[in-house]
Amino acid sequence: MDGLPPGFRFHDLRHYLASVLVASEADVKVVQKRMPHASAMTTLNTYGHMWPDADESTRAAVAGALAARRARDSHELRTDCELSVVSRQESAGQTASDPQMSK
Repeated sequence: MDGLPPGFRFHDLRHYLASVLVASEADVKVVQKRMPHASAMTTLNTYGHMWPDADESTRAAVAGALAARRARDSHELRTDCELSVVSRQESAGQTASDPQMSK
């Protein structure tokens, strides 16, 4: 076929489609239907190595939870610091309309 690499086969498109579906976290049954394979076992035997294993999934889940926690803690820290600044300014008798507050 013109424009494709030498040795390219139509069947390579099937493998490409399967890899795209797996990479997008499609369920094995979805990939099975798109191939179409008679059973999910055929899909797993052919493409099972492409799905992340339990360790990878667990690491990704923990990493996501920690990242969310860091983001939340960072937001709370910024909020606490901002409240502290406002509180100090109010104690000093400054208001939001004071020229020094806008700096």
